[in-house]
Amino acid sequence: MHHLKSQREGIIDRLINESLDGSVTDGIFLEEPDSGAVATIENKKVSVGTLEWVQRCNADRHWPWTIAWSYPFEEVEAHTSQSIVYVGIDSTLAGLIYFEDQIRVDAGQVVKSLSKQGIDVYMLSGDKSNNAKYVASAVGIPKEKVISGVKPTEKKKFIMELQKDQNVVAMVGDGINDAAALASSHVGIAMGGGVGAC
Repeated sequence: MHHLKSQREGIIDRLINESLDGSVTDGIFLEEPDSGAVATIENKKVSVGTLEWVQRCNADRHWPWTIAWSYPFEEVEAHTSQSIVYVGIDSTLAGLIYFEDQIRVDAGQVVKSLSKQGIDVYMLSGDKSNNAKYVASAVGIPKEKVISGVKPTEKKKFIMELQKDQNVVAMVGDGINDAAALASSHVGIAMGGGVGAC
C-alpha cells in the first residue's frame, strides 16, 4: 500500500518554528498531530492548524464570534485542491495560509508500475477529500482507493485490516502522523519528516 501526500507536516513545523524564533513564553506550547499547534507569544494566544483546532483553542475566551469566524470555510475547503491552515490570534481569525502539494516527479510512474504488477495502491491522507483526490488523480490512483480525512490511528487500523486477509502491506509515509501505520506495516518506507519517528 502506498501513501502519497505532501510534505505538509514539515512545512507547517518550519512555519511555526521560523515565526516563533524563540519568543514563546516558557512552558506554553502545545501541539496536537493532525490538528495544529498553539503557543503564547508576547502575551497573545497564537493558534495554527485546522479551523476546528483554532476555534477549540479559543473556546476558553469569552468573546462574541465575529463575522470572520462564521464564514462558511467548509465550502471554501470543499472547492479547492489546496490545503488550508488557519491562524488565530487571541479571539481573532488572523489569516489563512493556502499551499499546494508538490507531487514527486516519479510518483505517477511508481503507481503505474505497481498497478501493472497487480499490486493494489491506496492513498490515505489527513487532507480533505478534494485535495486528496486531486493528488491521487495526478499520480493515477483511482478515487475509490483514496481515503481522506483520516487520523494517525485510522491509518494504522486500515493497515491492520489489510493484513487480516494475509496481504503483505508496504506503507510509504512522509510525516510524524504516519509513524504508527509505518511501524504496523510489513514494510515501512519513511520519506522526509517521518524518518525519525520509525
